[in-house]
Amino acid sequence: MRTRALALVMAGGLAAPLGMAMAQDGGPGRDEIQVPSDPKPPQPQPEVWTPPVFSDAELAEIAKLLTGTWKTSTPVAEAGEGGASTDVVMSIVPVRLEDDVSDALYVEAARSDALHAPYRQAIFQLYKFKGKVRLRTYEFFRTPIQPAVVGLWMAPEFFPKVPRSDLIATLDIELSKAGSAWSGKTPYPYPTGVGGAVEMTSELSISPDALVSIDRGFDASGAIVWGSGAGEKYTFARATADIKLTKTDAGVLIMEYARPSGDQEIVLGDRAFMHYTGWLTNGTKFDSSRDRGQPVPFDVAEGRLIPGFIAGSLGGTTGTIRRLIIPPTQAYGEAGAGRTIPPHSTLIFETEVMAIQKPTPVEPVKAPEGDAPGGAKPDSDGGGMDRPE
Repeated sequence: MRTRALALVMAGGLAAPLGMAMAQDGGPGRDEIQVPSDPKPPQPQPEVWTPPVFSDAELAEIAKLLTGTWKTSTPVAEAGEGGASTDVVMSIVPVRLEDDVSDALYVEAARSDALHAPYRQAIFQLYKFKGKVRLRTYEFFRTPIQPAVVGLWMAPEFFPKVPRSDLIATLDIELSKAGSAWSGKTPYPYPTGVGGAVEMTSELSISPDALVSIDRGFDASGAIVWGSGAGEKYTFARATADIKLTKTDAGVLIMEYARPSGDQEIVLGDRAFMHYTGWLTNGTKFDSSRDRGQPVPFDVAEGRLIPGFIAGSLGGTTGTIRRLIIPPTQAYGEAGAGRTIPPHSTLIFETEVMAIQKPTPVEPVKAPEGDAPGGAKPDSDGGGMDRPE
């Protein structure tokens, strides 16, 4: 059975259905937040992040194998009758969640031509059950965190401490080791309602250079309705994501997903028309031009925008898509911004440049021929400048 199910690739298993920058000196408006005139007293600084430590040597070994960016070795067929296919890119990194979700990794899967818009975000947790290793998959449940954490596999130190109550378990895969690889499958079929299936199974193999997944959904008669057909599988090889990651000297992190070539780049003094969405690191969205359906014009100039947004805009061309992580020192610092942005807040933005407007050149005023600049007339002996009469 040939799959046509990129839209259902690894549903609930490895990968599921595919499917403000503000002026500091102006009054509050749709595209700016007023900085309060009476700054709040300094607040405690956030704790220093340290990389996650896995609780068991075998779990640490599996996590190390999983960590990185993977790409399908052959394009995956998309749902529909057109015969289209696309590569799938999956990135996995250990993250620190709340203590009730230890030994965890964040997983992000996207089409290779839309890495800024993943079709699946999930959590893997490694644990032991009756002495055997299991990998449990979780979906985000009672939290709007997903849009805010896109791309944070590149900066896991900013990943929020999600509690177990905000996650819902979907299935377990029991793993065993053979040589340098770990492999296994679900101990029994799991209920699902995806794509007309009533239950599903999943298999996984992880080695230093390959990750292989076999996911299948079955209808009430036991027929495969999505996923890998008989003898089929999804094979991923290690890859490098086509994303440019830079960090400024001031600590602004810039993830550039797309940057179409163009004659015009944003420089200081330009006006940039942009779509943007801004979040706090806890997932709270504080503003979005997309919610209003209208890009916002920004004057890219000191005193008009927070420094981190300027740094994250410079060099962009029309069509550039970026994610920005802006530390408090390049945003609103100790003061915060009104009731929306607390003191010492790190801000996350997604931006897309829609158009760039260059300043209108000012033609210099020519002085009348024979006169000095400003209308002054030279002395008869050429020894100085008379004041204009």
